[in-house]
Amino acid sequence: MRQVGGDRINALPRRFLAEIIGPRMKEIFQMAREEVRKSGFDGLLPAGVVVTGGGSRLMGTTDAAQLVFDTSVRLGQAAAVSGLADRAQGPSYAVSVGLVKWGLKTHAPTYNNGQQQVGFGSTYQKTVRWLRDFF
Repeated sequence: MRQVGGDRINALPRRFLAEIIGPRMKEIFQMAREEVRKSGFDGLLPAGVVVTGGGSRLMGTTDAAQLVFDTSVRLGQAAAVSGLADRAQGPSYAVSVGLVKWGLKTHAPTYNNGQQQVGFGSTYQKTVRWLRDFF
């Protein structure tokens, strides 16, 4: 772990980090479960929970979520986006990639005057190119 404002790196035992991160992760899942309950969607949880984001890759994340939600849990993945860097295919970017795909699918303008069609494909390719360059 790098010190704040310095170049020196200190090694910390995994157990020490786990004692800090584990309870916070459990609290976050408990808050999420409560929000699901308040929304009225708790009846849909038997379908399972999908965990995304960089923190989802921490060891024990799916186990902690299973204990709190009492249902099956899996890591989310960015689905079928060709041309993206490998690191953008995992759970860290699953929500971002999914939102881009949803936005393109539902909000991309499509025009067809008999000769030219500009729509999802064109906008999609531009977005994939931008994301590839970004990563």
